[in-house]
Amino acid sequence: MQVTKTGHQPAFNDDDRENEINGDLTIPAILETSHLVWEASPALGVQRKRLELIGQSLPQLTTLVCFAPGSNFAVHTHDGGEEFLVLSGIFSDASGDYKAGSYVRNPPGTRHAPFTRDGCTILVKLRQFQPGDNRQCSIDTRQADADLWHEELAGIKSLMLHKYRDEQVQLLRLLPDTLIAAYNFYAGVEIFVTEGRLSIDQRDMSAGCWLRFPLASRLKLQTEEGCLLYVKQGPANRYGKKLVSGD
Repeated sequence: MQVTKTGHQPAFNDDDRENEINGDLTIPAILETSHLVWEASPALGVQRKRLELIGQSLPQLTTLVCFAPGSNFAVHTHDGGEEFLVLSGIFSDASGDYKAGSYVRNPPGTRHAPFTRDGCTILVKLRQFQPGDNRQCSIDTRQADADLWHEELAGIKSLMLHKYRDEQVQLLRLLPDTLIAAYNFYAGVEIFVTEGRLSIDQRDMSAGCWLRFPLASRLKLQTEEGCLLYVKQGPANRYGKKLVSGD
């Protein structure tokens, strides 16, 4: 992975002119992403569904991005960092191939030209690194050693992917017939259902649902068939106010 500081085009720079999407992090946001329409991106053969767009100057973005077979994105720099989870297919760049289940963090200043041979879909978050968080990593979560999964609560296993200050990213696997009457997310939380079905506060969510809850959320989690969740908690200061341009 090449690193640069200046002189390279950021990804999705056209978003600087767009209105915010789910920009108020002090209120819950719930999206059935299967109901959203794929939008064209700046690259031929690459489509996206934007879940968050926060701020109008170098905005924070959370998107689903779908690469058609043989498509690619021009070389670009991640000015505020990038993290993504490969949901299906194989995502590639000069650093290697990332299969479904791969979690990747590219800190601010990293530069790449992603492509795919057979197609892929990723959940990607841009410009959401905290100052001082410069960790670069790639984790094949489907090949993670069994001893890296820890029992979070009865019926819930956790695989920690990243932790920095009050921010943490993990996979949570809820076993069949699990009920958690009150799961506390003190620093705010974002959840993406990657497999199975989940009920949150008695509202049913299927694979592909994206949810975000503000500070000090206390949620009832229940699943009959079991499910796998991408869960990003904090940082708390991201949820403490409605972000504006320049935050």
